[in-house]
Amino acid sequence: MHLLVGFAAAVLSCVVLFIGAFYLRPAAFRVGARPERARCHVAEKMGFSCCISSDANEAFLKTLLGFSLFSHKDDVRITLSMRKHAPGVEIAVCDCRCATGFAYLKKVHKETVLVFRSDRLVLPSFSLYTRTTPRRLLDHAFSRHIDVTGHPLFSKRYLLHGSDEETIIGVFNAPVLRLLEEMKPLNLEGRGDTLIMYRSSVVVPASHLEGFVQEGQMLLDVFARP
Repeated sequence: MHLLVGFAAAVLSCVVLFIGAFYLRPAAFRVGARPERARCHVAEKMGFSCCISSDANEAFLKTLLGFSLFSHKDDVRITLSMRKHAPGVEIAVCDCRCATGFAYLKKVHKETVLVFRSDRLVLPSFSLYTRTTPRRLLDHAFSRHIDVTGHPLFSKRYLLHGSDEETIIGVFNAPVLRLLEEMKPLNLEGRGDTLIMYRSSVVVPASHLEGFVQEGQMLLDVFARP
């Protein structure tokens, strides 16, 4: 009998300790807490406002459907967007989920995408992909890529596509090419006042969001009109 009472008391103590530990932990780490909260906390410190609403993110996605990354609407959704307005530019950091392939061959990719909209940008329509991004290269499988001379590292790392070759070559000037050679490989799409940047199948950790945005701002500066 004493053993049974002792065992019951030990079990009760464990339950109490477990419940206490659960409620004393930070909210971001509790079971059921949305993982987006940690990302929003960091983004808000950077001056961004977070949007988890599916309707609002769907509306924002519709403004990006002309870009290759977002062109297959049924297979792409924005799960979280963090947006900020600064003088002359709108910045959005989006966590995206997209699917490629079909039936049992379908594969889901998740990545963090940075979107700039600025009246400082006047870009021709182009796509820049690393040579290790097969799912994007398929979109241009039957189009010729644009040769960029004098920058062997850039040519080794990237494939540049677009119909207005002369204008695109003019946009990818020496400062742009040098910066892209210095940066960790990434993918870009541009058109008009919009520049999109992401790394294939990479979700940027919350602790690296600030650095990710800073990388994009460096690109914005070299692509922008003087």
